[in-house]
Amino acid sequence: MEIALATPVVSLIPGAHAPWEVTAGPAELVEIARAADRLGFDYLTCSEHVAIAPAEQPAAGPRFYDPLATFGFLAAHTSRIRFLTYAVGLGYHHPLEIAKRYGTLDVMTGGRLVLGLGLGADRVEFDLLGMPFDGRGRRADDALRVLRAALGSAGPISYVGDHFAFGDVVVEPSGSRRPPLWIAGGSLTSLDRAITLGDGWMPSFHLAPDRVGRLLARFDRPAGFSVVLPVLPPVDPVGDPAGAVEVLTARAGLGADVLVVLVEHTSLGHYLEQLDALRQVVERAFGAPVGSRP
Repeated sequence: MEIALATPVVSLIPGAHAPWEVTAGPAELVEIARAADRLGFDYLTCSEHVAIAPAEQPAAGPRFYDPLATFGFLAAHTSRIRFLTYAVGLGYHHPLEIAKRYGTLDVMTGGRLVLGLGLGADRVEFDLLGMPFDGRGRRADDALRVLRAALGSAGPISYVGDHFAFGDVVVEPSGSRRPPLWIAGGSLTSLDRAITLGDGWMPSFHLAPDRVGRLLARFDRPAGFSVVLPVLPPVDPVGDPAGAVEVLTARAGLGADVLVVLVEHTSLGHYLEQLDALRQVVERAFGAPVGSRP
């Protein structure tokens, strides 16, 4: 079982962040990243929103650090932990932009990137960026095909699709290899898209556990395909390690390969204590220490 941390500070989602995160910034993130790297956790996460409309802030919150800049910064302070975009909006970018920018990040991090990708769901944000909202699913499918061709490419590539077309272009750097593409979403369509065009599925945080199980039961997973499940509510490894073990094993029982874990915390120091305790909880739950990848 791989463990991703729902990185604090990088977003301020109402009901899911602690007051100390409001004034925290790069210095605190470095401490968190170094601790996570030292303890053996597998991934740090960061989501993407370019701008949040006032009407969306009560649900989404006002802050979303840019994952490209955040991971580039944290990579310089770590050596082994990987970086999971959770998720980049396919509808906000031309796919060759994603290939160039995140391919460069993959090279700069020594191949530590996993590219989580979603459609994007906020029409206001699409309008602000001048991107089409309607038909974004078909456009995303086309973009994923472009990314599969471009990321890790060694020479000129060509592509002709319904939304994107180009001939004999070079994207360099485009990654030290093709980073895994994990597709976010909470529907049957998103899972089908992930199996057909991606390497993993990241169900929405709000998707009920029984719904996750029913969707997964409808498909045969390809070899190497990853299911990435969030752990909610946040666990308290220091105060209730047995409860944390129970929550993690229940989530894993739905078919997870990766768990995205939120922990309760009241300060930076408390968060770091929770990480140390979480490492022990993971070993109790799964019989192997964090970082013991197959």
